[in-house]
Amino acid sequence: EVASHVMFHLEHILQVADAAHQRVSPAATWQVCAKEGRDLCSCKGLVRYGSDAVWSPAVSVDNMTACNNSAFEDPSPNVRKRCECLTSMPREDDLLRAHLSSLRKDLTKFLCKSRGDTDC
Repeated sequence: EVASHVMFHLEHILQVADAAHQRVSPAATWQVCAKEGRDLCSCKGLVRYGSDAVWSPAVSVDNMTACNNSAFEDPSPNVRKRCECLTSMPREDDLLRAHLSSLRKDLTKFLCKSRGDTDC
């Protein structure tokens, strides 16, 4: 019984995080710095890896990073991805979007694992 209540609340938190993630305006400051597997991303700031609306959590980079599944967790298997750089001082909504994306991903992984859903 307790587990079902926890699952209910985690699903609600996931829905709220997802809705907040969608509301935050797309940041115009993210710039493509590399294509998946082909280039190194040269960036001093935050780098994210993915495509369209599905991104890995942003990581802080001081100089360069590879743009591949080894450097980042694959946010969308079998989809061509790219790296994007957010240079210098990120705006508040950029950081919020990065945190919400990370929260959404972690909660999804947890919920899928707890349900035994291997297709998530």
